[in-house]
Amino acid sequence: MTILGTDNFCQALKRTVEEKLNINSTVCHAKKGSKTQQFVLHGNIVGKVFFDWLYKDATIYLQRKYDKYLEIKSKLPVHYYSCKICGKPNDTHGYCRKHYYEYIGKEKRRQRYLNFKK
Repeated sequence: MTILGTDNFCQALKRTVEEKLNINSTVCHAKKGSKTQQFVLHGNIVGKVFFDWLYKDATIYLQRKYDKYLEIKSKLPVHYYSCKICGKPNDTHGYCRKHYYEYIGKEKRRQRYLNFKK
């Protein structure tokens, strides 16, 4: 999911989203040599959390954008999970990607190694 804007707007949106929703995002150039920036969120669940927050108390919005949000929302899971370590939203049952590999992934790799060694 991307939102285009000025550098100031995208950086402010990035800070707000990270503070209020605990979601990582990226700001980068929309096109090489362009002054336009793009705010980027990765993942369906993260996008759902962001748009739920964005439209929660909204009274003014573009109807076609809101309709697209409702269409996408209807195709996603009803609920999401929070990481047990950092609280970031995710679609797994307990850990975000970073913590899954850090805690669960190490154990699975160790088990594969031990099974291979036998």
